Amino acid sequence: MKDKVLLFLYMAGVVFVSSLSSPGHLLFIFFLLLLAHMPSASRRRLRRRVKPISLALLTTLFISVPYALWTGHYSYLSLLALRALDIMLLTLLALSRINLYSALSFSRSLSQLLVLSSSYIL
Repeated sequence: MKDKVLLFLYMAGVVFVSSLSSPGHLLFIFFLLLLAHMPSASRRRLRRRVKPISLALLTTLFISVPYALWTGHYSYLSLLALRALDIMLLTLLALSRINLYSALSFSRSLSQLLVLSSSYIL
């Protein structure tokens, strides 16, 4: 039951972050998510989180920055980068706390889809 509630909260958090349009609010949520990651930050876990963060920053650097320079929409760049970082940190936090197999146990088809997709990844 705990995993189902956490999965619902994660999905609601993604919708909430996606609906925000203020860079100040997104930056505040970014720092809150960083603080939420700190209690479980061991050296190994920290290294696992560096790769997705660096990939998100590189994607922003090579795709969003040229677009913002070309069109002049700098506020769009900050919104896009902060929103992507917030959703990524929220996802990393959710994956470290939620057992997806238990959270999706209410639906047989979703459980089978999760098993198929995770076996395909491995």
